[in-house]
Amino acid sequence: MPKFSQGPYQLRVRALLAILFISFASSYAAAQQTPPSKVASDRLAAGASLRALQADVNAALSQIEKALLVTKADPALFKLPAQTAINALVGHEDPGFSKVAASPPGLGALPDLEKLRKQAGAGPWRTMLGGVEPNLDVAVEDLKSTLTTRDFYAFQMKASRALVDLEMALGHSGASDGLAGIDGALAGTTLGLPKGTIEIDACKIPASVTAPTYGVKDGRIAFLAVPTSAGAAQMAFPAGLAAAGLQTKKGYILIQTGFGMQLASSCAGPAPPAAPVHQQGMATPRPMLYTLAQARAGKALFQSDCVTCHGANLQGVAAPSVAGTDFLTTAAHNGWSLEIIRLLVVQNMPFNNPGSLEPVQYADLLAYLLASNCYPAGKVAFPLHDDATFASIKLGPAPSNAADPKTGVCPVN
Repeated sequence: MPKFSQGPYQLRVRALLAILFISFASSYAAAQQTPPSKVASDRLAAGASLRALQADVNAALSQIEKALLVTKADPALFKLPAQTAINALVGHEDPGFSKVAASPPGLGALPDLEKLRKQAGAGPWRTMLGGVEPNLDVAVEDLKSTLTTRDFYAFQMKASRALVDLEMALGHSGASDGLAGIDGALAGTTLGLPKGTIEIDACKIPASVTAPTYGVKDGRIAFLAVPTSAGAAQMAFPAGLAAAGLQTKKGYILIQTGFGMQLASSCAGPAPPAAPVHQQGMATPRPMLYTLAQARAGKALFQSDCVTCHGANLQGVAAPSVAGTDFLTTAAHNGWSLEIIRLLVVQNMPFNNPGSLEPVQYADLLAYLLASNCYPAGKVAFPLHDDATFASIKLGPAPSNAADPKTGVCPVN
């Protein structure tokens, strides 16, 4: 949370944090005697309130962004969106609400948060949401001060501070699961899971799954298990939740969160056996799985559709690396097979439009990835559909004189 030099701000923030903790603690005591059916119903209601809170904060953010785009030093142009943002944060019942500006999509962010406190009881969201109210409160104060200024630059400075505070309330770096704040609570806890979601105890790794299944423990998401069978639902990992580990199981993929990786060592009972690691070296020649023509076509496709996220050298920019020493070492450690890599590419790429390419394009892309990982080209084209042999082909580092000595990536010319 941003630091403030003024004493009143710091005192108010500490007081609000204390109130938030006491409120959640009181809810926890009441929840201990609540029937399971009531708990499930309350969780769905709390999830709806959390989404309403998110919508109201986003509405305020959009108004501030709109005000900051104003280029004329005319108070009338920037004060209306500022008041609209205040409305979205404080709600109808607050003295700061003005009928001159638009109403919030929900109750207002602060009333939404108050309602959520009464519904959610105890859980990991308590700490994730700990800094939300202070940030919302300080943003409101900054926005209110813009309504009395006629100085355009003073307005921009105060509105920019409010923007940062609201972004902090929405989501900021968390300890293990990517985000804290509102977005983190929706992504990393069971409050964000919709009705009908399959949930199991995160300490009990399933033998098989037939539909996407979440492993949960104490209200937090530890893993997502997704079947690899044909027609399986696209892997939809909650936005803001970092995937810390990926394992291949019999018939499904286990994607673990940071919390799940930590939990694995503390769960009672013996740990599930690790997937076998098989590294192909010089003694075991790599199979020829594609043609050079496919790899070249895949390179052109990668440069047009994938380079923004994965980088020109395939070492990752906004997404992980997909070739070279680091990638193959991780693949070997997690027991990734060609079947898993193909599934991830076909079902989840391109990121902004998953599954949108033609089968021949996906085959070319996979040929390019194999070539970049120093698998040799052959005379038989990479197939357009899954092959039974892919599950037995494990990825891992292998010496190659053609590879870049720094990255381990082989060029495709």
